[in-house]
Amino acid sequence: MSISNQSLLKSTRKPNLQGFSLVEILAVLSIASILSLLVSTGFQSILGTVENGQVSDIANTFVRARAYAMANNTYVFVGIQEVNASNPSTGTQTPGVGRIGVTVVASSDGTRGYQTSISASTPLTSLNVVLPVRHYDNLHLTTSSGIANSVLPNASTGSTYNLANTSAASFTTFTWPLGSASPQYPTFGGSGISNNTVIQFNPQGEAQIVTGQYTDSILQWIEIDLSPTHGTTVSGSNPATILIDGASGSVSTYRK
Repeated sequence: MSISNQSLLKSTRKPNLQGFSLVEILAVLSIASILSLLVSTGFQSILGTVENGQVSDIANTFVRARAYAMANNTYVFVGIQEVNASNPSTGTQTPGVGRIGVTVVASSDGTRGYQTSISASTPLTSLNVVLPVRHYDNLHLTTSSGIANSVLPNASTGSTYNLANTSAASFTTFTWPLGSASPQYPTFGGSGISNNTVIQFNPQGEAQIVTGQYTDSILQWIEIDLSPTHGTTVSGSNPATILIDGASGSVSTYRK
């Protein structure tokens, strides 16, 4: 090829230096914004789904405890306590915010403590494990879920026990693991620990929190109000309430 032809070819080539147009940049930014919104919404949806699953699982634990009590003609005790989510779930648990521990034990001989004629607690040797402890992180026992009274059943004053109310502690107590010298949960139930109680189901399926010696009263409702957390920081979004009918032991879940 002659020198003149090479020069002609070079002169007719267009350098590939063209950038993006303003329209193309705006289109890319719009797509990125939409994808960011979808990812954020999806993440929040996942968090909400996780919390809904935890609430349903806790409610189902009460259902299974009641069924066990009736099927085996015995007393079943559900321990529920909120602890510090900053601590590892495998270590000793201390009172705090952000993690709820739930476990179920039952009387092995069909008897219970703290009834109208017995003031002593059921000894640990008379208890057997029904469901081992389960931890629910990023969940908080609160004094009120904020769900309107028009949605929840209207319980008269004094007939509802809220788990976040420490004015009436459970007399029924046990440790977890049962009989351990170094328990992970030093006590379920008892006084002086907030957001901590033991709910009892009897062979007839009735639900009760025993709050004193020689008492055998049944509450109209046992109310468990729950809010999500981010670690130990409580969030006010997506609250839920679990209600247990004292007379029947039936369990219902409500969400705002």
